[in-house]
Amino acid sequence: MNEVKNNKRIISHLERLAVPVVRRLHDLGLHNGVKVRVVRQFPLHGPVVIEYQRQRIGLRYPLFASITVSDHE
Repeated sequence: MNEVKNNKRIISHLERLAVPVVRRLHDLGLHNGVKVRVVRQFPLHGPVVIEYQRQRIGLRYPLFASITVSDHE
């Protein structure tokens, strides 16, 4: 498991994705502006596990990288 230093991220840029993907993310409660926590990031650009409202969601790295930005609080 890779240690995650800045584990807070903000969902953004969902408009870049295909409609079925956006629909599924919305079903999971993920919308633009939502703050999530990175729980686990696997090496070699493997899956990333995020947490939002006490649910954990696994995302492929390319999807994760394209829809999140750092949260500098």
